[in-house]
Amino acid sequence: MEPKEYVVMLLKNHSRMVREAASLRFELKNFVRIGDDEIIEGMALSHQMGDGIRSGRISDKTTDVALRYREVADRVNEEAYKAVIHRLSALENAIERLDFYLGQLDKAQVEVLRGYYFERRTWREMQEGTELAVKTLRKMRDTAVASLTEQYALLFSLSVITEGEKELFP
Repeated sequence: MEPKEYVVMLLKNHSRMVREAASLRFELKNFVRIGDDEIIEGMALSHQMGDGIRSGRISDKTTDVALRYREVADRVNEEAYKAVIHRLSALENAIERLDFYLGQLDKAQVEVLRGYYFERRTWREMQEGTELAVKTLRKMRDTAVASLTEQYALLFSLSVITEGEKELFP
């Protein structure tokens, strides 16, 4: 992905990324692990006798299966938790970096970018709010995007942008 394409994707998806990061923070806070009890309850720890009475006898195989299943559940829980953390970290880094570089731009340029990309306002709506010509607003947007692209091109060349951040937009 080229820096300009990445910048435009960040701008277009900023609001969605902020919402997704908030959702992932909630999910981490309330992370539900697959419990041992749930796993073990699902297994037949005893076998049925001929008259319908269950025997309390547990075979060695059942114990071995239960222990292996617990290991699998622990691994699944850990992988799920790490996947959420990885995605959240990439989102937070991308959002924080974009917000920082937006702060380096002229306020009028930032307002145009926010109106156009974040708020999805039309050129006409933005023109009425600023009393600037649509052509001027477009030029301000293009100049701001070019400035951001220049910053991100440097970050790409220094490998500062992580693969996780690049993978935010499949």
